[in-house]
Amino acid sequence: ADAVSKFAGIWIMSELINNNTINFKRNQETGVMGMDVAYQVIELGSDVKVQRGNLSMGSALNTTANLTNAIDPTKAFVMVNSKADHNNAVTNDCTIKATIVNSTQLRFERKSSAFGSTLAWQVVEFTDNTTVKNGTLNNWTTKDQNINVGTVDRDRSFIITSAASAEPNKVWAWL
Repeated sequence: ADAVSKFAGIWIMSELINNNTINFKRNQETGVMGMDVAYQVIELGSDVKVQRGNLSMGSALNTTANLTNAIDPTKAFVMVNSKADHNNAVTNDCTIKATIVNSTQLRFERKSSAFGSTLAWQVVEFTDNTTVKNGTLNNWTTKDQNINVGTVDRDRSFIITSAASAEPNKVWAWL
């Protein structure tokens, strides 16, 4: 039970709650294992719009969020992080895959809903000539997988990935 309790405390949710404060949350209160956290706050130029929100997954395996303002999915990406809502939560309760469904909706999925998790999301949309290539790789079971995304300039490109287990009955833990 002690290992499970400590495990739930490693899921950290972070949220920029105003112009100068990041709020870090995890399920457990005081007296839990210490964590070392690195963070970066990136303030982009004027050619960017950011929308953000948070929600509770409760007992749902998936949920959606509606955006306040429509976006161009070819110029936007979504980031998500989560925290456990219970000391007995496992990896699949807190590992959330985030996708842009269309210009007004995001989708969040996980493979276990034994315990709730709370997530914070951000959508970054570029309004200049920046392009974003979104995709999914579902039920990946091999060691390596290559996906053709078309031509990009590697000196000006980076990848953001979110993933969730494709197998709902598998529990992964770092003990």
